Amino acid sequence: MKKFQWQTAVLAFILTLGVAVGVVYLRRQHFLHEPLLKRIKALEAVEEVKMEHDRKAVVVSLNSVDNIAETYQALKKQITTDLGPEYRLELVDKRDEVLEAAYQEVHLLLYEAQQRGNYAEAGKEISQILSEYNLEHLLLIDDENIYLQIQNQEAYLYEIIARRHRKEGEYV
Repeated sequence: MKKFQWQTAVLAFILTLGVAVGVVYLRRQHFLHEPLLKRIKALEAVEEVKMEHDRKAVVVSLNSVDNIAETYQALKKQITTDLGPEYRLELVDKRDEVLEAAYQEVHLLLYEAQQRGNYAEAGKEISQILSEYNLEHLLLIDDENIYLQIQNQEAYLYEIIARRHRKEGEYV
């Protein structure tokens, strides 16, 4: 009887495992990720979309939208349905210096409203501050998030703030 060659058996196992993992990865890319990215890219509001697997994120560059809350929820639903809740949605907007300065003035009010629940009061103060900048804005709140969108001609800013703090390991 011949002597069993362990090195050959281990090498064959490693090669077989590598090929199997590669095939699963390619099938997942082809049948799951690419169709999702194409569906998202086909939306009118979407300028560009990319998936960052290492961070479990789908990064979407948006055009100017009428209602950031509706757009965000539609995108989030599609991503959660196809990829599961462990992937998160990240939005990219087209900010300018004016929008950044205005946001810096109102962001503490948003986080205070998140903690205290004084949304109406914060909304009035935010409207007053943003009117001084002559900026169009929309402040929306749902069960999950506070949505702020500010428009300055061709530039726009989108901020989404979770209404509750996430627990460790929980994805929103």
